Amino acid sequence: QFAIESVTSLRAGLNHLSQRGVDAVLLDLFLEDSGGLDTFKKVRSFSPKMPIVVLTSTDEERSAVEALREGAQDYLVKDRVDRRMIGRAIDYSIERQRLLTDLQDQALQDPLTRLYNRRGFYLLADHQLKLASRSGKEHLLFFADVDHLKEINDTLGHAAGDQALIQAAKILSSTFRKSDVVARLGGDEFAILAIGSSQIEAGKMLSRLQEKVRASNAQAGDPFKLSLSFGVASSSPSHPDFSVDQFLARADRSLYAHKKGG
Repeated sequence: QFAIESVTSLRAGLNHLSQRGVDAVLLDLFLEDSGGLDTFKKVRSFSPKMPIVVLTSTDEERSAVEALREGAQDYLVKDRVDRRMIGRAIDYSIERQRLLTDLQDQALQDPLTRLYNRRGFYLLADHQLKLASRSGKEHLLFFADVDHLKEINDTLGHAAGDQALIQAAKILSSTFRKSDVVARLGGDEFAILAIGSSQIEAGKMLSRLQEKVRASNAQAGDPFKLSLSFGVASSSPSHPDFSVDQFLARADRSLYAHKKGG
């Protein structure tokens, strides 16, 4: 069973998509205000994870094939379809898009902590820094590691070490906003990009983090006491060539100074 709502222009279609509640798009490539492959690209750009089935006529089939290469889930030739074929195409397109999204998410996710991995962090952080260079927004980068993780692994076993990493990830996720980028870079290292936060807020955020660590240690009942060290760096939107690597290097120096200072 499908409830199908129809519009005749790209503008109306995008407006409808913005209201949510849409599971899949049946897209005619030639609308009142848009034509050809460009129609598909605009819908795809507007809603990248939306499953799209392209509708085309026989003499436009080449454009439909190009749409498949660009990410459409299927295409149907208008004068060759019936009710059953449309229903099947919708079902399959939704399932294929779901599987594709899951694979993409896994490629950017650390399997142990369920945070972003290094690849995911670099991808999202680079995007945010580019936006900041245009908007003038400031970001904070927190660089953290789990203290004495090797000692926990050596004395209590790697299962305990994994639990320490999971516990650290939960604390970081619960402290920062959903819009912030929280990642495990590898080993005992974590990075958090606090979007739109200024240097003035860093002290309060660190205090909140340390309080969360204390509360977690009091409740967890683990055979170890979790301890985290942090370094903090602030972005400089006035320098548009500011890179993720440069940002991490500054935060890493701050972490080193923190550890050296005890």
